[in-house]
Amino acid sequence: MIKVLVIRNNSKLISISIKGHACFSTYGKDIVCSAVSSLVISTINNIISIDDKSINVIKNDNDILINHITDNYITNKLLNNMINYLEEISSNYPKNIEIIREEKP
Repeated sequence: MIKVLVIRNNSKLISISIKGHACFSTYGKDIVCSAVSSLVISTINNIISIDDKSINVIKNDNDILINHITDNYITNKLLNNMINYLEEISSNYPKNIEIIREEKP
């Protein structure tokens, strides 16, 4: 299962962690993993093309951590749009992707 952890502080987006594999199908044929990967990577690339200092991205084999550095309108819109689409995927494939929200003080 893909686990997406969205951390906010006073409604301000702090970080997004995406971990795991959807296990919908075999590697290379998993439409859920493909959708999530495409969405996340294209969002990251769009943000970096606009302001390469607004996020910090750490990638490992099956994990991506996005730290939200700069609180600006476009970065916020793109990241929140990504979260909304991930929630849509989760609503269609609840056994394969879970969205967890945390509010940090």
